[in-house]
Amino acid sequence: MLAVIQPDPVIMLNRLAVIYKIDGVQAALSEIEHSPFRSQWEKHYLYHSLLGEMYSDNDPGKAIQSFEKAMALTRSQAEQKLISRKVAGLRSHLIL
Repeated sequence: MLAVIQPDPVIMLNRLAVIYKIDGVQAALSEIEHSPFRSQWEKHYLYHSLLGEMYSDNDPGKAIQSFEKAMALTRSQAEQKLISRKVAGLRSHLIL
């Protein structure tokens, strides 16, 4: 409902995460493709973290790129540490 009343980049990014969880990767990617907020999302680490999550199962290389972009965009050491662990996990699966 908030997305209809006051659509701003952060609200719509949260909506995108819900679409991903409920409807899956393809629905979320389609939403990104048609969103007027995409250019604003690309400046935010949470967007790239969400992309990393979406790509994790099917395209580990893209997931790693997305997570690395997220790490570069956040100043939070806690977030960087969390994302770094995700990247390490993906890399270990690539090696196996």
